Amino acid sequence: MNHDFLKPNELLNIKSILVTRIEDCEAFLNPDPVFSSDTDNMMADVLDRAVLEGERQTDQNTRTRAKHKLAQLKGTLRVLDTEPAEYGYCNSCGVEIEYDRLQTVPTAGYCIDCQGLKEMKEKQNAQ
Repeated sequence: MNHDFLKPNELLNIKSILVTRIEDCEAFLNPDPVFSSDTDNMMADVLDRAVLEGERQTDQNTRTRAKHKLAQLKGTLRVLDTEPAEYGYCNSCGVEIEYDRLQTVPTAGYCIDCQGLKEMKEKQNAQ
């Protein structure tokens, strides 16, 4: 595991964080089955059905975000496993991303400054 600025123990720590977060995402996406009665849903009044539909939509959105996050985590772990020397550099300016940031956001592809600029541009484009 050769790396210019991250020490081997730091890379191992980040890998451990990634593995834990992957396991958490997979557990969320593949919960133990909970049995519910479809007849309860059929008997629910209109208001109850509206609430259930809102909850279903929220759950679907949360699961979609979790799937996206899981893909990012697995992709980052793959980079650490196959090309560790490529990990931890800003995709925009090429500077080393701080270790503290990588511990907090191991999937970070941008340094703090470039991430801020990227978010400002996205906000301007959204308006």
